Amino acid sequence: MKRVLVLVLLITAAAPAFSQSGSYGNGNGTIVETKTEGNIKWTVRKHIQRVKIGYELNGSYNIEIYDKPTASVFYSDYYDTPPSLKNGKLVGTIKKDAVVDFIDVTQVAQAILEKKYYIFLNVKTDKNVTGWVFLQAGDYKTKSDPDYQNYYNSVPYCDDKWEVLETFTIREKRWTARKLQSPSNNFAVYEILNIRDKPGLIDTKVISQIIPSQINSEPVWVGYTAMTEENETID
Repeated sequence: MKRVLVLVLLITAAAPAFSQSGSYGNGNGTIVETKTEGNIKWTVRKHIQRVKIGYELNGSYNIEIYDKPTASVFYSDYYDTPPSLKNGKLVGTIKKDAVVDFIDVTQVAQAILEKKYYIFLNVKTDKNVTGWVFLQAGDYKTKSDPDYQNYYNSVPYCDDKWEVLETFTIREKRWTARKLQSPSNNFAVYEILNIRDKPGLIDTKVISQIIPSQINSEPVWVGYTAMTEENETID
């Protein structure tokens, strides 16, 4: 299926997810609005992020920006999308051959209509165009569905994903740790990697090590349950 836009976001809601049971500390993920329009339930969340695109566009597809949440023509035709999600006014386009374009994402909105969901991003480009971009859509799932995991991985902030676990400061640098719930979250370690009691190399201490096999070069697969928003050197 064609996707209008592919972005790596720290994001990233479902009909229990309309209640804000998770704590987002007024940061990304905080629900700023819930509403019902006809038979469509909306959840709008705060999400501040700058994304560099242009090089991520593939094929002949462009990113279309509309004045209100509007599903792609392809998806609308395929999934019998309601008129209210099809009649937006085109206000801007980012073409596939753009050298570099920056988008400031300010909000992520999810619409649920019966067993379908739609995800939109409220954006502002480096050309000062503001509006809504269609991110993705699909079949709405609950935890009892056998393929719920795919839904959880795809939908921003689904079931309190990326909830803020804690914030702390090391040498005047503020850290924010966010929760992950997916059992499939893991990464491969091919070299000896230190495990530290806190992020970074400053004012932290090594408490253990991950040591891959030295015989057959097989990696060690390590699971994780949380991630920081901030980057830092590892050793």
